[in-house]
Order: sequence, then structure tokens, then C-alpha cells
Amino acid sequence: MQPGWNLGNTFDAVGNDETAWGGNPYVTQELIQRVADQGFKSIRIPITFDQRMGEDDDYQINDDFLKRVDQTVQWALEEDLYVMINVHHDSWLWVETGMQEEHNQTVDRFNAIWTQLADHFKDYPKELMFESINEPRFSGTEEESQAYLNELHTHFYEIVRGSGGYNDNRPLVLPTLNTGSEPEKINSLYEYIQGLKDPNIIATVHYYGFWPFSVNIAGYTRFEEDTKKDIHTVFDRVHETFTANGIPVIIGEYGLLGFDVDTGVVQQGEKLKFFEHMIHYANEKELIHMLWDNGQHLNRDTLEWNDPEFFNMLKTSWDTRSATPNDNFIYLEQSEEITDKVITFDLNGNDFDEVTVTDQVLEEENDYEISDNTITFSKKFLQSLVTTDELGTVSTITIAFTGGVDWEIDVIVYQTVELEETEGTTVAFRIPASFNGDQLATMNNCTLTKG
Repeated sequence: MQPGWNLGNTFDAVGNDETAWGGNPYVTQELIQRVADQGFKSIRIPITFDQRMGEDDDYQINDDFLKRVDQTVQWALEEDLYVMINVHHDSWLWVETGMQEEHNQTVDRFNAIWTQLADHFKDYPKELMFESINEPRFSGTEEESQAYLNELHTHFYEIVRGSGGYNDNRPLVLPTLNTGSEPEKINSLYEYIQGLKDPNIIATVHYYGFWPFSVNIAGYTRFEEDTKKDIHTVFDRVHETFTANGIPVIIGEYGLLGFDVDTGVVQQGEKLKFFEHMIHYANEKELIHMLWDNGQHLNRDTLEWNDPEFFNMLKTSWDTRSATPNDNFIYLEQSEEITDKVITFDLNGNDFDEVTVTDQVLEEENDYEISDNTITFSKKFLQSLVTTDELGTVSTITIAFTGGVDWEIDVIVYQTVELEETEGTTVAFRIPASFNGDQLATMNNCTLTKG
């Protein structure tokens, strides 16, 4: 199954049809083929049933909708992909409050979905897996919420296992509460799975990184030790609880929370370093990882990656490690004298190979010097790149290594950013700015007091 990809914001979209969210087009066979061609081995197909099922006691799933899901499942299986389907945004649309406020009706509706899905897909190969529910959350205390989740898991398990065909030993995927990785949540799921005594159960959690880094807040603009420690702490805990005890784990979604706003919320180099390390450590801990993609990564219209550098890092990291720099940029202030500039790398088992600018190989000892894991670019070489008074990126240096990805180091000429005075409200507030070649790293708010 390693690695995996999510068909996000499609069949899980809340609206008229699979195009309702994010401007994504209808799913095509070409899209699924492209996913497989890119090296993914599994696909998660999130599905929201809320507006696509009847309100009568039988809660019949819309036949046309189920046929579209079925068609996509078949396309994926034809590409030799493992497939995982689930009950997705229903978790917060009606399950969250329903388990407490309309318990029996909510359970009946949940059971009706899995009764129909289990029967429809029972003769499909076991490369098709069922995930009970996405990011389950409930009104009530933590204890009540865990009890509600265990109850739904039990209904799900008994319905599928009793439905015939290949469902008697089809792999079933069970999430923790909120798909969180806190000790109490993963321990509760571990105990539940142990009680089933079924070798075909997979645990699932989600991972969106250390929150301040993930959304670029509180000064966490860098992939630093706190962010790295969070990866280690979470993955170690999940591994020690599940995979070390023979229970497979799928990270059903991973990414950065800031991607919901823009994939550029986190600076490019820091973003690449995060995913290089995250994927490496997930592999080391035997955790299957599935990229959350709601259309912001693989363009559903062009079938090309919106950020090829991002995907190149992902794909390379599936199999090997890459060197990572402290900075993927060199800033030269226009009003100051240019000096030698140093870039330091974590080589991660690699060595420097060659350094180029626009395909011209640079000369060591003349243009740059290498010492251990650092490369120093000479004042003379950097001066040769600044040929006009233009601000911004004036050149890009490519550093190649004996393995892993190449790194592009942007050489940027800048002046001090100029901000204009302005007024506004919490509804609409804009600050006119001239960046003068510089780039925004982050923003913090502060309250000024008189006196």
C-alpha cells in the first residue's frame, strides 16, 4: 500500500455532486491512471452520504451516486491500487451530535450505510478495504465519546463480517477518536482491536504536523527541533502501540494545516525539509502514509503537479533520504557590500556532487568551497550574479548530491520592506506594502497599551 493518495473534496464534498467543493472536475479514469503512474500504490476515496441517501427508515443510498463510487473503485483496482472507502464528513454532519441527541436513529442510519456498502462490494477483491468513519468526534465527555466510537466500530465490524463474500476476512480500518494520536486515544483503540482477535484489522490516525509550524504561527517559521520532535514523539507512540504489536497502521491523511489556505503558507524550503523527514520517519516506523490532496497538489484538470518540487521531494523520500539545507536562499541587501555566504546541509548520508547555475558547472575553490557539510559561495561569484539594479531573485544555484533531490538556492537582492500607515476593521484590514525583493516570513499580532 505504500505510498497512498487521497481523492479529497470529491465524493466527500457536501453539495450537489462530486464537483461541489474546490472546483474539482468529475473523476476520470485518466486521473486514476495518473495517480498510479506517479508511483502511488493505494488510494483512499472519502465518501459523504448525508445528502445522497433517503430519509426513510431504509436510508437507501442514491443509486447513481453509488454507481459513480463503484466506477472509481473499479478504475483504481484495474490500476492495481489498493483502495480504501469510508464514511467521511457524515462524522460531523450528523453523527457528532446525533449519537447523543438522536442515538437510535443515528445508529440505524450508520448501519444502513455499511449494510448497503458491505453487500454491494462483498465480492470485490480484498485489495478493497473499508474504513468505518473519518475523524470521529462526538458531543459529550471523552469517556462518552470513546464509548460512542466503540459502539459504531462494533456495528461496523459485525455488519461487514456477517455480510458474506470476501467480507469475512476483508481488511477493515478503524480510527482512533478524532484520528488523534494522544496516548489515551491510541490505547483505547489498541484495547478494542485486541478484543476483536481478528488479524485483518488496521489502525488509522492522521498527521498534520506540529500545529504552530503547520499553520505558520507563534514564530515557528522553520523546520526546527520542536517540529521534528513532534514527528518522532507521535510516530514512536503509534509504532510502539500498534505496529510493534503486529497491528498495521495507516496514516490516512497527512499534510500541513496551512495548506487549507494556501500551499505557500509555510516557506518552500522549510516545507520540503518537513516532508523529507516526516516520510523518512514514517517509513522507519512502518507506517503507511497517504497524502491528503483536495486538488491543491495534483491538478485534476491538467493532471500535473501544481508544485513539482514538492512532489519530487515526496517521491524521492519514499525510497531514500535527501540532503537538506539550513536555507534555500541567499539574501543580498542592495545597499550593503556583498560578502561570502555559507549554506549548511544535513547530508543524511549523501555527499556533494556538483554545483551549477543555468546548467553551467561552477568551479570549486573559485566560485565556492566545500568543508564537511557546508558550502561557501565566494564574494566574487555572488557579485557576478548581480548585473542590474533589479530587486528580487537574480539567479538560482542548483546543488546536486550523490543521492536524493537536488536543491535550488535562490539568490535574492532586496531592500528594506516599506509599510504604509493604514486604518481598517476586523472585517477588512489591508496594509499597503512594498516588499522590495524581500518575502513575508510570518505575521504576529500585538496589543499596544498607553503609558
